[in-house]
Amino acid sequence: MEHDYFYRMNWNGKKVIITGGTSGIGKQLIIDLSKRGARISFCGLESPMVNEVEQLTGAKGWAIDLSLEKQLIDFFDNSIKYLGGIDILINNAGYVIAEDFLNLKRADFEHMFALNSIAPAQLSQLAIPYFIEQNHGDIINVGATGGSYAFPKGTAYSASKSALSIISKNIQLEHRKDNIRTFHIDPS
Repeated sequence: MEHDYFYRMNWNGKKVIITGGTSGIGKQLIIDLSKRGARISFCGLESPMVNEVEQLTGAKGWAIDLSLEKQLIDFFDNSIKYLGGIDILINNAGYVIAEDFLNLKRADFEHMFALNSIAPAQLSQLAIPYFIEQNHGDIINVGATGGSYAFPKGTAYSASKSALSIISKNIQLEHRKDNIRTFHIDPS
């Protein structure tokens, strides 16, 4: 990974907001980008894990639930205040319920869409005015290969990640003219 363009970029002083920063891809991004000089604000669901990543990296973390609109908006506003702006938004948080289609409840669909589709869309809506004003900005939406095909017990997850892919494409179409780059990445 060290040779990828993403890591060869000049990250020094970049103001980065990352969701889902307490494990997996998000945590590793915070570790790597902090070492490269990025200033980072991130969120996670559990305070002890947020504190661990803060102590490990020096990044500023917030324990919040992105499915709750007020907490999402407060996280964004606090991140902007802490960082003094934003250069890059990385929507990495995700959630999965693996369940047979007939056993899925409405609440299961609503929770997965809230975290996997709506939260990244809302955070992008909050970031885009800053990007337009400064004439640059990047949005990186971390999807999943499961958003492009069906698999057993994956109905709600696949649908929510498929929606994120379309959201990414629409942001690209509507805001590339504003010098906003939007990337959709599907790790497998």
